[in-house]
Amino acid sequence: MSATTAFGTEQPRGLVEDHNRLTKIIADSLEDAEEPKKNRLFTRGSSTSHEEQAAHLAWWPAVAINDGTDGFIPLAAVRTTIIEAVLGGLAQDAEDLDDSKDVLLGDIRSDVVHLIDWYILREPRLAPALFGEICLDARVRFGLDPKDVGDLLRRSLHLDSGLDRQTLKALLDLALPPSAQSSDGR
Repeated sequence: MSATTAFGTEQPRGLVEDHNRLTKIIADSLEDAEEPKKNRLFTRGSSTSHEEQAAHLAWWPAVAINDGTDGFIPLAAVRTTIIEAVLGGLAQDAEDLDDSKDVLLGDIRSDVVHLIDWYILREPRLAPALFGEICLDARVRFGLDPKDVGDLLRRSLHLDSGLDRQTLKALLDLALPPSAQSSDGR
């Protein structure tokens, strides 16, 4: 769940992706500003390229976006939103359950899965707590077996996540609580 920055350090992949996106925007802006006006604000006496200048200019804004403590995006609110969105879908499924042993939970909405991706890419160390809380709340609120909820998370993420299959498998194997792990090793 990490990637290498333009500066050669390992950071959460979401931070690196945001930094690369901001670097491109800033580099394009520097090139556009230099062409028509010959703006020398960032280039006077400098031998660095626009990309290097942009990488340096983009670093702290990217960190601010991804800083969960006091950044632009309140990660605690994103986490709560994810949990409540998943549980909202489970509430509908729980109403439709009959007394049979077979539990069929509907997939998590794709936009919620994309939000889970976004959150995990920025806070990979918090994935176990996120999945654990979803499984626990589903058990407490709706009486759903954590294994069924784990199967739902696994299935929905495999269907709609932007993460590659190998990363997803490793993440879910590590992040899902033991009570939510499949017995068949999926």
